Amino acid sequence: MSRMSRLVAHGLRTVRVMLFLSTIALLACTSSSTAGGTVDGVRYNLGAARTLRIPPAALAPYGSATDLSYAEWFVDPTAYSVARADPDVVLVLRLKPGIKDDAGSLGEWMVLTRGNDAESLICDYFDAALGPIPSDCG
Repeated sequence: MSRMSRLVAHGLRTVRVMLFLSTIALLACTSSSTAGGTVDGVRYNLGAARTLRIPPAALAPYGSATDLSYAEWFVDPTAYSVARADPDVVLVLRLKPGIKDDAGSLGEWMVLTRGNDAESLICDYFDAALGPIPSDCG
């Protein structure tokens, strides 16, 4: 094997090792963190709510979300409380029009939740005629 061939083979092994290590680092970062945001010092998880329809009278500004995943998707960082729902458990953020993922439109709102079954507190606002609703809403 010529010197040039050995250098190329060594270079390819080095690139493969670097790609492998980069992939491991990326997976470690993404698997340990959950999309979310912080409102008034409290951390919430961020979730899609494609079929959520909330009348304006049921909303009240609650606080400003910081450390917000996908911040560019939102009209602004204002987190809203929803009538009859504990704001320590669930809040909503207004999406910019046209935000989509592989499954289609994300709708008008995304939810910030804490704890299991948080979306069950806002079941009245999911519209099954628009598509799937959370399993807790039945």
